Amino acid sequence: MKTQQIPTEYYQQFDADYSLQYPGEGYGGWQKKSLPINLEKTAIILMHIWDPLKIETYPGSYRAVEYLNRAQSIINNQLPQLLTLCRNNHIKIYHMADEQKTPITKLPIPTKDTVFKQLSSFKNNNVFPGKHNIDDIIKKGRSPLLINALEPIVYNGEQLHKQCLEDGINHLIYVGFAINWCLQFSPGNMNEMSSRGFICSTIKECITAVENKESAKIQGHKEYGLWITALKNGFVYTLADWVDMLETK
Repeated sequence: MKTQQIPTEYYQQFDADYSLQYPGEGYGGWQKKSLPINLEKTAIILMHIWDPLKIETYPGSYRAVEYLNRAQSIINNQLPQLLTLCRNNHIKIYHMADEQKTPITKLPIPTKDTVFKQLSSFKNNNVFPGKHNIDDIIKKGRSPLLINALEPIVYNGEQLHKQCLEDGINHLIYVGFAINWCLQFSPGNMNEMSSRGFICSTIKECITAVENKESAKIQGHKEYGLWITALKNGFVYTLADWVDMLETK
């Protein structure tokens, strides 16, 4: 298999044009070029692929997490095709779960005084997820999907790093939920693995994002997540280009 060519999206963050009112508008912006990818050195990372379950059963979860419908669509329509082709072509697939909480530090946690508890309670009730939604979220839990017993399951960056070294992997393709949340902040995220020396990319149709009231209509935070991925960690691919590469290989 070795090296293949695939259309690759990247972001040109130069040159600022100081003749413009907003110099950043001089940047080249999104570009696309056929670049090599070594599929023997590449792995797909399925990060936090959980079954959203039904809105009728857990309405509180859907009220607090508006991307669950989009996640379900990705699970049903995009991931099966990608994973079937990757498995048929012997591309490594890793499953990133968070069932085991790994402490970030061995130091004692901060003391929770009365004010701390009041502020934490305020955030739960007024920021996320809302007091009336908490029971549904706790009850719903997280049911893992797409787990293949023959594929490695890892829980943090240290385990993922070790697995990559064992398999000779240096390029990680992240898919899952969400590009601006778990994929950037949870253990084993893109930023962490990039700092460990890996290229960390994504496939735009196989991720979604946490949106807010102001961004929901245009999925603005997904666009931000794709930009920061292309700028800092790796590259952005389309599912169609992956399918074309693997079907015509």
